[in-house]
Amino acid sequence: DEDLAELYLSEKRATADHHEAELLLENYLMQVDETAERISELQTRFRNITSYIQIHFDSQRNRPMRMNLIVSFGALSTAMTAAGASLFGMNLLSGLESHPQAFAMVSGTLVGLGGMLFTGSYAYYRRTKSPLHSLAAPAQQAAAARRRQRKMNN
Repeated sequence: DEDLAELYLSEKRATADHHEAELLLENYLMQVDETAERISELQTRFRNITSYIQIHFDSQRNRPMRMNLIVSFGALSTAMTAAGASLFGMNLLSGLESHPQAFAMVSGTLVGLGGMLFTGSYAYYRRTKSPLHSLAAPAQQAAAARRRQRKMNN
């Protein structure tokens, strides 16, 4: 009571007459609690937005990586086709030199094998492209770990 009575700076009051000071302190306490709650809410929103932005940037970074992988599949199939063509272009005698359809058969076979290699590689990539195997999995796992940590802290 004496401490509350000492809060009156302009005029001294009796120690039992501290109702106004108590109301003011309660009001300030409520305002501080509301402000602390609002700050906590804003911090949570900031963390969520930051996490979303990181995931978005990871996705944007992974897009050129996926395109590079597909181009690499094409380069592999082209290189395999070129290797086959180089074997038949070495001026070695194989008995196919005089055959009228040999060029079309060899070329068609090589192009078909190159296409099958590309298609098979791309199909394997699409089949194994799941959240556990994708390039974005580390970012998704980190975001999930942050969410679990926030839940445990609250």
